[in-house]
Amino acid sequence: MSLLFLTLGVALPTISGWLLLRAIEGTIPVLSHLERWAAGFIIGLTGTMYVTFLAHILGFIRLDFWGFLAVQITFASLLAASNLLRQRRHRRSEPFCSSADQHSEKPVCTERRPTRFGFVGQASAARFLLCVLLIWTSIKIIAASATFLLTPLYVDDAIDNWNMRGKLIFHHQELVLGFPGDPQPTDGGTYAYPPTVSMTKAWLAILADSWSEPLVNSIHIVWYLALLALLFGTVRATIGLWFGLLGLYIFGSLPLPLLHATNPYADMFLAAHIGAAACFLLRALRLPDSVRSLRFLLLASLSIALLPFTKNEGLVLYFPALALALALAIFSLARQSILHRRDVIRASLFMLVITSSVLLPWLFFKWMHGFSFGNAKGLPNILEFSWNPMSLRAIVSNTIFEGNWLLLFPLFASLLLWQWRRAFTFPLLPLSVSFLLAYVLQIALFTFTPLATEAIKQTGYARGVIHLIPLVILLTVLLLHETLQNPRRDPHDPLYSTPCLPTPRSSGISRK
Repeated sequence: MSLLFLTLGVALPTISGWLLLRAIEGTIPVLSHLERWAAGFIIGLTGTMYVTFLAHILGFIRLDFWGFLAVQITFASLLAASNLLRQRRHRRSEPFCSSADQHSEKPVCTERRPTRFGFVGQASAARFLLCVLLIWTSIKIIAASATFLLTPLYVDDAIDNWNMRGKLIFHHQELVLGFPGDPQPTDGGTYAYPPTVSMTKAWLAILADSWSEPLVNSIHIVWYLALLALLFGTVRATIGLWFGLLGLYIFGSLPLPLLHATNPYADMFLAAHIGAAACFLLRALRLPDSVRSLRFLLLASLSIALLPFTKNEGLVLYFPALALALALAIFSLARQSILHRRDVIRASLFMLVITSSVLLPWLFFKWMHGFSFGNAKGLPNILEFSWNPMSLRAIVSNTIFEGNWLLLFPLFASLLLWQWRRAFTFPLLPLSVSFLLAYVLQIALFTFTPLATEAIKQTGYARGVIHLIPLVILLTVLLLHETLQNPRRDPHDPLYSTPCLPTPRSSGISRK
């Protein structure tokens, strides 16, 4: 029954997300079916809960069954009507349900490029081994999901944050800003966290008419699987199927992300949004025509705009880093004359409008209730600087010498040093800069502020790395691909930015 209620609970938000992405794509689809459904779930669920939040605080609905359902039906209906109107206006354009899989998303390479290990097309043994590893990883994910979802977790945020706030919404049918018997503090604490995850859990419990821990926690594995699918679809469309499967295996084999995909923390939820933004930015920078690049920039803008309504870190750390990455992407495409002035203005205005529509109401809500902008601690407490030497030792140990990430970070650091010219050259520059900016800020917070205890106890730092794992996976696979293809190729070679041009089809876009 849990699977039934989970499916019913995410159906309308996912459809709304799908329709929203199609509306942004316009008459020329740029996403494959897999990418659109995965990103539609991630963006649609958060967007729907944000609209529900606005309707509730404005007094239009209660957070009961009919309130949630009314918002979801209205939101999906408006998006469907918008898409139908667009379809009627462009009957001679691309079919409404066409996909990027049918035309330009498959790369076309006319020659087989040699690598250090021979030709890529001859690596049948490596491909067979990769398939075996993927099967084994799938078994691990299924077994771990079944085990962990049925095992209650009693620690920290698992009991006094996301699930507890969801229970309060479920029982009171309204957004409760304080816990029973606990006076609301002036600086917020966990009360100041965005309610997206808690509202989602409350909606699932309302559908089942009872609070079930396996049911409300199962939403986390869906975020995990959606991020897996989105990363695979992006890498497959960018550098090929087998490297997409390699990225799928690397991410699926990491122990800590899988653990967080089955417990009541919100770190995988935030990682999914960061991954969506990173994937769209990468795709925008690797396309040689303005129409498709602009579509991906708009999709990335939507993903970035929703970050403030995910977790407090999404607002303080990752929103500025990814907004900078978006600005770098627009600058690069404009400098290459891929984007014209009109496209730059359109992308900038879209980012400004969509960000303001999410950020300003949420900031006003926090300000009205005296909530802080820090994570668990208010900013005045966080900014009490002091040197904590033990935190660096804990960070190094957690990153390299423990089993949370296996060998991912030694491999990533080696590739980043070996391929530093390519890592800090377009199209990878925005991803590299956003990762380093967010990661360095995390290291500074865990080393020079009272948040050092989060690193020493190996709690907050490890969860912060989970947020950046999509960026690490993308950069690792892309740099590994470049190393194997031709390690001595000039990073300024135009083939590096657009190694495989899109197939010319009826869309009217021809190969340059």
